[in-house]
Amino acid sequence: MWKKISDTTALQEGKPIKVQHEGKHIMIVRLDQNYFATTGRCPHLGCFLAEGTLAKTIITCPCHGSSFDVTDGHLVRWISKWPKAISVITQKIGLARSLKVYRVEKRGEDIFIDL
Repeated sequence: MWKKISDTTALQEGKPIKVQHEGKHIMIVRLDQNYFATTGRCPHLGCFLAEGTLAKTIITCPCHGSSFDVTDGHLVRWISKWPKAISVITQKIGLARSLKVYRVEKRGEDIFIDL
């Protein structure tokens, strides 16, 4: 189901934003005139990913350094800011997950996401 989430004026190149729609936290980012949307919270502590740092297509969680590719949601690196033992344990119990991605369409000046 496609839902209007934002408009293009809210999206600066390379500056992720967070939006909430019907209880879902979503991060949207514009890169090279393409729009990407993923789960807005890190699967570990629930930190808002849009508050992290973006380098090319990789967003890094502001809380503990996990990194994800915004183009497809895949996990790049898990918990880099904490001791290695914590990273290993949380991976083993299933917390190291990729982000859910949403299909995005630009319609005129509006951004729609397939929820």
